[in-house]
Amino acid sequence: MITGNTEKNIRPPAVASMFYPGGTAELRNAVQKYLSNAGVEENVSQLKKEEIAQLRTLIVPHAGYIYSGK
Repeated sequence: MITGNTEKNIRPPAVASMFYPGGTAELRNAVQKYLSNAGVEENVSQLKKEEIAQLRTLIVPHAGYIYSGK
């Protein structure tokens, strides 16, 4: 658990506005949109609870949110 004043320990964002929105509200809205749309598309793999328990590795894209947000 994080306790106390951690502001001095938080690294400033290095690529804000490049790979993801730079503004707090814009970033929050984008992430909420991606989360609310998660799994809505056809052919999106859905894991069952027993499969999640066995999950050991995920391979995920590393790109700007507009490319990998879904």
